[in-house]
Amino acid sequence: MKNKHCIFLITALYSFSVIAQFDTTEAISLEPAFITSPRTHTRIDESGNTVSIISRKQIESLPYQDVASVLNTIAGVDLRQRSAIGVQSDASIRGGSFDQVLVLIDGIRMSDPQTGHHQMNIPVPLNSIERIEIIKGPMGRRYGLNALSGVINIITRKQYNSSYKNFTVEGITNTFHPKDSSTRINNGIRANIQGGSDKIHAWANFEYFGGEGSRYNTDFNSYRSILGVNAFNKQTDASLSILGGSVNNKFGASYFYAAPNDKEAIETVNTQFLNLSYEFLKSRKSSLKVNFSNRWNFDHYVYIRQNPAIYQNKHSSKIQMQEINYLLPIFNGELGIGLEGRQESIESNNLGNHKRNFLGSYIDLSQRFWDIFYISLGGYAMNSDVTGFKFYPGVDFSAKVYGNWKIYGSMGTGQRVPTYTDLYYNGPNNLSNPLLLSEYSLGKEFGVRNNSGKFSSHLSIYNTQTQNSIDWVRKDSGQIWMPQNYQNIIFTGIEGGIKFSDEFYGRKIDFSWDFNSMENSIVTEDGWESKAILNFLQLQSIAYLNLEIFEGFSLNTTWRAINRKQNSNTYSVIDVKLSYQNSFAERDYSFYMNATNIGNTQFEEINSIPLPPLGLYFGVKLSI
Repeated sequence: MKNKHCIFLITALYSFSVIAQFDTTEAISLEPAFITSPRTHTRIDESGNTVSIISRKQIESLPYQDVASVLNTIAGVDLRQRSAIGVQSDASIRGGSFDQVLVLIDGIRMSDPQTGHHQMNIPVPLNSIERIEIIKGPMGRRYGLNALSGVINIITRKQYNSSYKNFTVEGITNTFHPKDSSTRINNGIRANIQGGSDKIHAWANFEYFGGEGSRYNTDFNSYRSILGVNAFNKQTDASLSILGGSVNNKFGASYFYAAPNDKEAIETVNTQFLNLSYEFLKSRKSSLKVNFSNRWNFDHYVYIRQNPAIYQNKHSSKIQMQEINYLLPIFNGELGIGLEGRQESIESNNLGNHKRNFLGSYIDLSQRFWDIFYISLGGYAMNSDVTGFKFYPGVDFSAKVYGNWKIYGSMGTGQRVPTYTDLYYNGPNNLSNPLLLSEYSLGKEFGVRNNSGKFSSHLSIYNTQTQNSIDWVRKDSGQIWMPQNYQNIIFTGIEGGIKFSDEFYGRKIDFSWDFNSMENSIVTEDGWESKAILNFLQLQSIAYLNLEIFEGFSLNTTWRAINRKQNSNTYSVIDVKLSYQNSFAERDYSFYMNATNIGNTQFEEINSIPLPPLGLYFGVKLSI
């Protein structure tokens, strides 16, 4: 295994040395991009953390139909899927568990007190996403509770051009082809409508996918919808936004949680959220933003779908959140301060009825010195009826060292309180642990990045120490799973990548290669099994190529190579997309064909759950 790490490191250093030799005198001048947050105003190239961005252009070019699969193209991110087309999946970052990642939609928390399994029940159709930001490392200082290993912020598409009115419809059909020669069929449809005036704009997106799934008892029906209204008053320099979304999933859950005994399980999960925000810009020199949001989740799990009376769970959770943020320019930087409140409750036939409350405040000060050095420091203070008073400090910096090259680094902290499932869930194959303690992490990172327009690259080393780490473990397959404060875990890794974008003979080409290699300090006895942390991605390599073959016709290829800690075999998956887009009578149209897992590779991201085989997708999109 050490040899694999050495090969990755040598390859990475060689790639960076090659990039460093390119002539950058004709570099493209780009406007700086910022991390989307009401709490800070940080340029991505100044951040002391590794930040990955998935743009709208990339989302449209990739051969995927769900957010989870799109996120699987980011090094350091581990999306473990239980079924096809985003029906149920868990996200983790740099070895953390799915509970240790904070998922946001336009800054609105999607974390659920019942279980982190519900975080990826994202009520946002894929065509509603403008971009996805992944900030890696403990981020309690800026994002508060549950940002233990990183943050995924999904930014929705917004259009303020009063002359832009649009209706788009898209149809998709999908077939999966296992090696036993059987075929399973799924279908989907998406619709988008938007329009407005120079003062108000509204948009709505809808998505449906359903069918037979990818294997026995993974049939599903999934509905996603989102509605946004944005109003802007130029005289008062203020804006009002309303955002609401809903996802309704019903799916066969064969082997999802208690393999092999849950072959006939079925689950229904409904999630809704509503957010109201008001922002006063005050001539754009400072900003005051107020958010009020609610999130509701209903989960009904039946152990044997043919006979629900044998065993079933019904959980209903509700979260209310209030937040006020003030951002003030000061010297050559900004000062951000704010308060937030969060109230969580659950009613459950298995977990019982519980409530808990959190109150937090933060301060963040950033400064730039001669466009050469950037530093940001601050902390987040939290008080709750389950943790008492806690404080999470942090600092990050970046500095220009030569030309377009910068060094960057950070130190961050974070905490996660146990979910109600961790504390109280008892089932046919699980046992609760009401004595669990909260997790606490300390992360450090140091790296170098270069952005010269056509070429960009980055390389970093990181170390994350988690105290009282919670994981579901068992000694052997004859025992039941139980959550425990497993022990203190240290993850150390190296992450890097290169990107290239240019034109050859008038045809556009985009290429990137990213990798992540990490190890932990745990020494386990033979026979121990883990549902999450001990089965982390030890080696990860991802290549992306998007090539314009001729005008309007493009080819996209994505290659992923994976090696997990509890699986000594390295497997690779190749996905391909062919697409054509054009216009007729001033109406845009496109059609595409996707082929996922074209090698029909057999692999598992979660113990005992085979991932989808070869999948073929055909889609047509028309804008009116």
